[in-house]
Amino acid sequence: SLKQLLDAGEPLPVMRALEVGIDLCRAVDAIYKRDIVHRDIKPSNVLLAKDGTAKLTDFGVAQVGHETRRTQEAMGHPGTPAYKSPEQATTSGYLDQRSDLYAVGLVLYEMLTGQLYLRERVTPRHLNPAVPQSLDAVVMKALEKDPDRRYQTAEAMLHDLSDVRDQHIWGQLRIV
Repeated sequence: SLKQLLDAGEPLPVMRALEVGIDLCRAVDAIYKRDIVHRDIKPSNVLLAKDGTAKLTDFGVAQVGHETRRTQEAMGHPGTPAYKSPEQATTSGYLDQRSDLYAVGLVLYEMLTGQLYLRERVTPRHLNPAVPQSLDAVVMKALEKDPDRRYQTAEAMLHDLSDVRDQHIWGQLRIV
């Protein structure tokens, strides 16, 4: 699992983190097209295939369809607290892919820094100077507290991550 790679507490190489982030965006896009929100994206739920491809697993707490009825009166949705979006932690209403994209941002942050994001707006680049400014901007946009300020679709985040990976100058300038 990705968690096993991260247990050392060291950042992954930037290109490796980018590839995993791209695979996670593809997964979020694919499941959201089927009206599913994962709600528990975290390193232990990301398996790495022999070819290096990242696979999203464990749909045990996924929200299927526009489920708004809750089985409990408690606030918030199920999921791992350190990887929940702000709205997942505080509301019981319908979530969309922006919540999963927040979690992808958290996983990217951890891959790039070797640390959990503590919601203090410390950028990955601040902790790891090897992180390109454009990738730093992608991660911080994914970690916006307000869902309307985050990436609205996995496809949009995937596009930006691909521009960073492929070193498209104009794409990186647009991101920054």
